[in-house]
Amino acid sequence: MHFALPIEQGISPFTDAGFQENYTGQTSEGKAEMIKLCEDLGLPCNSLVICQFVAWTYSANELADIVRVTTGFDFTLKDLLSCGERTWLLKRGLGNMMGVRAKDDRLPKRILTPLNEGAAAGSVPDVEKLLREYYEIRGLDEEGKPKKKVLIRAGLEDVAKKLHG
Repeated sequence: MHFALPIEQGISPFTDAGFQENYTGQTSEGKAEMIKLCEDLGLPCNSLVICQFVAWTYSANELADIVRVTTGFDFTLKDLLSCGERTWLLKRGLGNMMGVRAKDDRLPKRILTPLNEGAAAGSVPDVEKLLREYYEIRGLDEEGKPKKKVLIRAGLEDVAKKLHG
């Protein structure tokens, strides 16, 4: 789910999840943390098949309430974000088992070519800065694999064993 779209446009319905209010798009500042939050909140919503356009009308706490009410589980926003993080780590770990590494975390040349006009004119992401910050926030090693302790903390001991022995 691409929660980054409204946030990049300055619309942040998810301040209760830690998103910056009035986020300034087209900048590399704070982007790594914003993307992690988008993934952690968006992945459970994808799994629940919640339309992203509808999800944008709720707060993050309301999304957690929807899960709680429909499942009967005592689900909180913290649980929802933890579920998203665990899902991301599992997907990344499986990708790593199939050969995905840090060298694969690259954007297409077209995205790194600045536009001459429009709202994004001249804007090019600082990819190395973003990757460095994102890897640190996600707990990835220099090869792009989730660190063993991060996987264990997320309850993914089997993935940790397969990736790190």
